[in-house]
Amino acid sequence: MGYFGEPGNLPVIMYASGPGPNAIHLRNYYRPDQKFDESLIATIYRDSDRQITYLGDWHTHPAPINKLSYKDRKTLKKIAMYKSARVNTPLMLILSYHCQWKASIWQGNLIRKSCWRKRLVTNSLTVHYFE
Repeated sequence: MGYFGEPGNLPVIMYASGPGPNAIHLRNYYRPDQKFDESLIATIYRDSDRQITYLGDWHTHPAPINKLSYKDRKTLKKIAMYKSARVNTPLMLILSYHCQWKASIWQGNLIRKSCWRKRLVTNSLTVHYFE
């Protein structure tokens, strides 16, 4: 969760949460705890006077590959099409590990058909966890 600055600026990520208590996360599979996620998003949004909003999802990859998988693209499309999310250019942060953690942030854009572009790549990432 965070906000987008002026057009052309990088997004500012303020919060990232872990899985909810009813999430299922295995090496190659993840099903979120949707009730937990929606409640957390609503709380942060409300408590920030609607300034901090949902930007997208994040997850790890079991191999040192930080590219979008087919499932990742499908998830970005679902997020962009989900009206309640109110984000038509969602972010997907992928953490992959090979000797050190590497973060890649991808951004979907439904305006341009099937357009997924890498927004930001960084080797050091500070994330504030909100529980």
